[in-house]
Amino acid sequence: MYRSVFIKKVLFDQTAYYCIEKKPYEACGFLLGSLEADTVYADEFIPVANVAENAAVSFMMDPAAMIPIVTNISTNKRLIVGVLHSHPTAAAIPSAEDLQSAWLHIPSHWIMSLQHDGIIDLQAYHYFENNLHDASGRTDSFSKIRYTSLALNIYDN
Repeated sequence: MYRSVFIKKVLFDQTAYYCIEKKPYEACGFLLGSLEADTVYADEFIPVANVAENAAVSFMMDPAAMIPIVTNISTNKRLIVGVLHSHPTAAAIPSAEDLQSAWLHIPSHWIMSLQHDGIIDLQAYHYFENNLHDASGRTDSFSKIRYTSLALNIYDN
């Protein structure tokens, strides 16, 4: 399980600028980088257009733009280490909708809150499946996506 994430200050600034530029709509995209033991290192951001019907409170990445990224056609075989999206008017906490659309195979999910003018709150999470069973042995009432916070580290080159 991943415990921490590292992002360069210049990349933090780039993603913040992009998210602010897209406000009042949610911005989204992929973070590329590397994994080492229990740590995620993000060093590149690829924005993807949000084509959600209600883009002010949800995101859905444009499939036409997303497919070349997830199939490594446009990333020079770089590893996708995170999904990033913004919450223009909410806290940087996964919403129920965020958890329903979770990509469990991606190591980290980053949320940038812009709910308070002049304050950018970036949080990172690891999503995982909860496989608890109820007393009858069923999983349907308990199999939900859960998350844990990751320690966020912003560093200079």
